[in-house]
Amino acid sequence: MALANYAIEVGRGGNHRLALRLKGLVHAQSRVIHGERHPKTLDALHNYAASTAALGDRTTAHGLLVQVTEARREVLGADHVDTLTSQEGAAVTCADRDETLRLLRDAYRARLAVQGPSHPEAVYTLRVLLGSSLPGESVVAARAEADSGDADDDAVAAGLLAVELHERLVAELGPDHVDTLMATCCLAHALALQGPETNAGFLIDDAGLAETLGEAVPWTRSARILQSWIEDVEDPAADLDNE
Repeated sequence: MALANYAIEVGRGGNHRLALRLKGLVHAQSRVIHGERHPKTLDALHNYAASTAALGDRTTAHGLLVQVTEARREVLGADHVDTLTSQEGAAVTCADRDETLRLLRDAYRARLAVQGPSHPEAVYTLRVLLGSSLPGESVVAARAEADSGDADDDAVAAGLLAVELHERLVAELGPDHVDTLMATCCLAHALALQGPETNAGFLIDDAGLAETLGEAVPWTRSARILQSWIEDVEDPAADLDNE
């Protein structure tokens, strides 16, 4: 564990080649001590893939992250936070933009359900999804720009990206297109992160997202989660009364 932590810090310091060697050693030792599919071994492989991506080998990194994601799904479950993290890594190293967006959308919806809209990792995923959804944006750049680790920075950036994406889709597809409605969910989330004064609830209420999307669309559940959370954000006193 100490060596794994040291390798991560070396990578954060910019020495990705040394970090890769150290992480490879950690993974090899973990396979012997814990076995191929132990969560710690999968953590080590995920970290090795991250350094591989940092060195520019996205193809190899993507293959490793897909492997980690599939193993974590079986060992930890599809909605486990570690599974979602490796899924996001597989998304941003994927050469297929449609697949990238599919994976990020799935991870975002799962984080809303499992961790809640205010969780820093859910906010981070929202920021990466929005940056990756804008035409001409590089998903790698979107991921790198979201790597500050500052939740407040993520929230502010998500707000700016959400407004730009929503305006673009309203103009191109119209307000009732399913892609625009998904962007409306993200915009409501991003605005509510700024505080109750944004009145983000009107976006979901006026659009009737939960009703418009229909029960068969996964975003319906997300819309309802966001709607409930935004009501608490905008009227915390009501939440206390309910308690």
